[in-house]
Amino acid sequence: MTLDTGNRALPESILGIGKDGVHLEAQAVSEKYGRPDAKIGEENVDTVALIYMNNEAKLYWLPRFLAYLQTSAPEDSFHFDSMSSKLANEMFAHEFKAAATADEIDAVRTYLKWVEGHISMAGAPPLRQAAHNYAVELWK
Repeated sequence: MTLDTGNRALPESILGIGKDGVHLEAQAVSEKYGRPDAKIGEENVDTVALIYMNNEAKLYWLPRFLAYLQTSAPEDSFHFDSMSSKLANEMFAHEFKAAATADEIDAVRTYLKWVEGHISMAGAPPLRQAAHNYAVELWK
């Protein structure tokens, strides 16, 4: 499966306002994801990365995180729950959609549909089901 991760350039500064690298997590995110060749993986820095990024960096990295989840992440990856929480966050969704192209928004919608077909929601914890269902509503 080949997924379009967009043609945006990675901004020079990737941290959001007030997230200037004072926290060790923010420093780790800046060091790793400040490079366009960073490899998404299963470390703590990977799951918190989008939290610390400014909108331009989120626009660059979110499609890549979604592609990672659909093509490379282990089935038990913590990224699935983490991504559901992010996509179910009203502020995250609003900020992303305000600056995203129609194709970038569609990539999120496609991912949410993909989750329903590939990640079992039957028997999933209620919080996971609720986050996913709310995310689907937010991204309609």
